[in-house]
Amino acid sequence: MKDDAFDDSQCPFNYKAELKRARRALNAKVGKYISENPTESYRDLAKEFHLSLGTFSTIAGRYEGKRKPGPRPRRPPTAGGDTLPRTKIDPDVKPPSNMVSVGLPFVPALYGLKPRRNYLPWSHAEKRLARSRNYWICTSRPDGRPHSMPVWGFWTDGALYFGTGRSSRKGKNLAHNNAVSIHLESGDDAVILEGNAVEVADKTMLSKLGPAYRVKYKTPLLIDPESVVYRVRPQVAWAWTEKNYLNDATRWKFKIK
Repeated sequence: MKDDAFDDSQCPFNYKAELKRARRALNAKVGKYISENPTESYRDLAKEFHLSLGTFSTIAGRYEGKRKPGPRPRRPPTAGGDTLPRTKIDPDVKPPSNMVSVGLPFVPALYGLKPRRNYLPWSHAEKRLARSRNYWICTSRPDGRPHSMPVWGFWTDGALYFGTGRSSRKGKNLAHNNAVSIHLESGDDAVILEGNAVEVADKTMLSKLGPAYRVKYKTPLLIDPESVVYRVRPQVAWAWTEKNYLNDATRWKFKIK
C-alpha cells in the first residue's frame, strides 16, 4: 500500500505553503472584521465566514486584545431564546412592553437576508395598521381549507378590531378555530400579523369602539346578536418594503398575556 501514498514531489505546487498562506489570509481577515465590529457576537460573525463557532473563536482569540474600544451592551432577558437587538430599535418611540424579540424573518438562506444591527421600528407597522382602510382576514375552515376576505376595522391600543356576521364563512371558521393571519392591501409595503381572534363582549368596550369606527368609515359599527366584534393582538408580525427588502425585512414576536 506504500505505493499509493501521496507523494509531495508529484504535486504541481507546494500545497503546504499554499495552505499556510490561506490560513494567514483568513486569520488577517477575521482579525480586521472583529476589530471593526466590536459589539457583534462571535456566533453572528462566525456565520459571516461560514465557520463553526469553535473554529472562529480559536482564530478570533488571537485578536481579541486588538479590538477597538467599544461598549458591549448586555442583551435583555427574553423568552423563547430570541433577543432584542443590541442597538436601539427606535430612538423616538419606546417598544411595546410585551415585545419579546425583533430580528429577521425565518426564511431560507437563498432569500439573501443577513443579520443586521438595525431593524424597522414597531411604529413603522403601527402607522400602516392605523391608516389602512381594508384588512385581509385569513382563516381556516373546519376541514383545513383556507379562506380569505377583506374587512373594515381599525387599530387601537396595540390590537386590531373588526366585525363580521356570526353566520359568515369567516365567522364560522373563527368559532371553530380562532387562529388568524391578517395582512394589509399592499405587497410592496407589507405588514402581516398572526394571532388569535377574541370576541369582544364587554359593552363598555363596544361603546368606545363605536365612535372610532364612525369617524373612520362614516357609518356606525353594527352590533346585534347576529354580529360579532373581534380583537386580535399580534403574537408575531412581519413588515418590509419591496424596494429595500434585504435591508428592512423585520419580524417581531410578542408575548400575549
